[in-house]
Amino acid sequence: MKINKELKQEINKEWQSAFPQLGRYAQNKLYKVLGTLVIGIELIKVPFMEQYRPLFVIYTLFDKDLNTNLSEEILLQEFHNKKGLQCDIPYLKHNEYFKEAVSCIDKQLPISLEVDIQIDKINVLLESYIRKAPFNGGATNSFSYAKYQEIKMKIALYVNKERAQQVFRDIYNVKWDNKSFEESNCFINSWLVSLQEVIDSRDTFLRQIEINKQSKKILKLPYSEIVL
Repeated sequence: MKINKELKQEINKEWQSAFPQLGRYAQNKLYKVLGTLVIGIELIKVPFMEQYRPLFVIYTLFDKDLNTNLSEEILLQEFHNKKGLQCDIPYLKHNEYFKEAVSCIDKQLPISLEVDIQIDKINVLLESYIRKAPFNGGATNSFSYAKYQEIKMKIALYVNKERAQQVFRDIYNVKWDNKSFEESNCFINSWLVSLQEVIDSRDTFLRQIEINKQSKKILKLPYSEIVL
């Protein structure tokens, strides 16, 4: 049975009302800006089923193209119901499951949607995520792990240059896996040089973030800051 557009719109409105800290970016995407990040809840249709699944997501605003930034999340977290199962909600039974789903999500959100967030809390969240991510395999010297350290460095650079330089020193001192980098068509030394260049060009880095924030759809979103 095909679910009609009006029902989906009504469901999206209810989620917006349940989380007023977020703004509507797209029909099924509720976001807010957190410093140089975009965080929020997406309502994703479950493949081959007339159900949807709320997910917590984080994107960055580092890249030159906003669509590139929002095409790949740096963190995706599922929510679970009281039975410990994925919080999948049948469209036609939305009213039966909605209140419980909102209650579970309120308890499981990894960071607050209402206040400024300390950078250390973001770092802990990202570190926990990448260590558990199946694509990384738990390795702390792989290319995948390295890219998350790069993200952490850029978040630090948004806050201040000294903090970013400290993260870079930690990155520099890791004995990275050459094979993992080469399989991703990347060379460790070139990558390290590029990171230092980003730090040295902080003004350019911040300018690009500000350009992305000036996008009409981003400007309409609620805003909090990343703080020390």
